[in-house]
Amino acid sequence: MIAVSALRLCLGMWILVMPLAWTDEIIRKAQTELQKSGLYEGGVDGIMGSRTSAAIRRYQIQAQLKVTGELNSQTLLSLGLTPAGRKNLLPPTEIEIQLSELFSGGPYTNVSYQRQQTLLKQAQRRLIERGFFSGAPDGQPSKFFTQALVGWQKATSIKTTGRMDEATCAKLRLR
Repeated sequence: MIAVSALRLCLGMWILVMPLAWTDEIIRKAQTELQKSGLYEGGVDGIMGSRTSAAIRRYQIQAQLKVTGELNSQTLLSLGLTPAGRKNLLPPTEIEIQLSELFSGGPYTNVSYQRQQTLLKQAQRRLIERGFFSGAPDGQPSKFFTQALVGWQKATSIKTTGRMDEATCAKLRLR
């Protein structure tokens, strides 16, 4: 089951519910950008605490935005932040969540979901070539791909994680 957290994005009265990792990622990116601007001195931890909120208020004042101390859509866009590869602030789709989980902890954790789909297609093709996967190389995560990946990881003496971790991506020569 996916951990879920609510992050208020001030889109009218809407409160979007998103996977915790997704909200943490947005907050970390905002903290990083605010730090670069000299407006945030705390740790980049993905936690929306009082320091982060104060830095957001300072940024909103500087950027002449409505001052809320929240990561609303105006502030995210002004900071140049939307979730990786997304054009809007809608919650991620189930496929994006599955891709995020599949690539978590690896070298492609923070790339766009479109890039993760491309990499997954490459991995599917490589596992088809090696006789471990019989599905279509469609870039869609599935339990069948995960099973094939685990089988291949065992056969090649890579730590069996069922994820696209660093050792797996390197051995599959994903680029």
